[in-house]
Amino acid sequence: MDQMISQVNNWIDDIQQFEFKQCSYNFLDEIDYLNQSIEKIKDQQIDEFKKVIYSINQSYETKIQLKKQLLNVQLLSAQNTLRLQSSNVSFKRLNSEVAKDYLETKTYKQIQYKLVQEVKQKEWCHALAFNYNQSIMAGSFDKSIKIWNFQQGQLQDKNIILDGHEKLIKCIVFSRKNNWFFSGSEDHTIRSWKEKQSWFFSSKWESVKANKAHSNQVIQLILNEQVNELISCSVDKTIKIWRVFYDSNSIKFLDSLEKHQQQILSISLNQSQKQLISWGEDKQVILWEKNQQFKWQFKNIILLSIQEINRGARFLMDNQIICKTSQGQVQNYVQENYIYQQKQVLDFNLENPDLNPKEFQIIFNIQTQLIVMKHHQYFYFFRNNVDDWKFQQVCQPLECQKEVFFFNISNDGKYLIVWIQHPLLRFRVYELIYSNMY
Repeated sequence: MDQMISQVNNWIDDIQQFEFKQCSYNFLDEIDYLNQSIEKIKDQQIDEFKKVIYSINQSYETKIQLKKQLLNVQLLSAQNTLRLQSSNVSFKRLNSEVAKDYLETKTYKQIQYKLVQEVKQKEWCHALAFNYNQSIMAGSFDKSIKIWNFQQGQLQDKNIILDGHEKLIKCIVFSRKNNWFFSGSEDHTIRSWKEKQSWFFSSKWESVKANKAHSNQVIQLILNEQVNELISCSVDKTIKIWRVFYDSNSIKFLDSLEKHQQQILSISLNQSQKQLISWGEDKQVILWEKNQQFKWQFKNIILLSIQEINRGARFLMDNQIICKTSQGQVQNYVQENYIYQQKQVLDFNLENPDLNPKEFQIIFNIQTQLIVMKHHQYFYFFRNNVDDWKFQQVCQPLECQKEVFFFNISNDGKYLIVWIQHPLLRFRVYELIYSNMY
């Protein structure tokens, strides 16, 4: 009996110990389980929160990108509208100025020329240009540039020589707003030159760097009326478009126009600055036009009756082109129904053909509607009558040496500057006198 009681007590102890162990184990397990559940729930909530945040970010990023694109489109549209309005305003202002100038000058039917000065220069000159108020003339001096004062038809040496180009300078063009000009050279580069005032009212001209986009010599430069775009042509058969920056005295290459088969000899803008023609040794006159994005693009090749013998072509007014022949003719083309039609053929020296391919320079002064060109050993002067779009010869030809290489007229049309290479290197200044009023 005692043995059975002892055995039962042992069983009870074992059961109690087992119960204690089982209870302890389950409690800890439950705590671990609860901890794991809490962590899992927390991780799940964090993941869900991250997904919500990511979704919100993606949604806002998409909206921001769409809004940015919309704003960019609106900005581009506003810029184009502003440019178009600016261009139209400039065109209307230019038309107004031309009309005013023409009313002041249309009464002349003849001009007279008078030699007022001769100035020696030791080096060759292949380019010259006047600043906006014709108080300064810049002339090439071999591979340098010489700055002259110009007052009442008199050149005054300022003893200023600008160096920077490595080869002969072929062209110079001034800004119509500031004492700031550009030069092109046989070294394939273009430089911008800006006047800076220094002590005691003396001036200093600075050029930041040479800009090279052409692969051959630069032949001509033109600057638009807004003074924000420079156009160059070259022996490399291309036309380059540049953006200009007055404050930094710099230019930035934008685009290249390529259509000619041989070197390009001249370029010119029409009055509204929306069309450009180029003429080259391939005898092609190519018309370029600005599109709605204000980018130049090929329009067509203008077929002229003097295609094989022409010696130059340029715009006069907005839809008017003049061409010169080697046979002593000028031809007048006016755009009608989007096609340039021959308006007039004027024979001025059929007896003396000029076979010199370099004689392609045609100077046009918009204030006086005066056209000046050299043929054989003479300068010829014509007036453009905007009433009927015809040319009229306004004086006897000015005889000159055959060795005249370059010439220009002042912006007001009052002076003709000629550079002569024989027998002495020198400038000649002629005063142009408008007479015989109606």
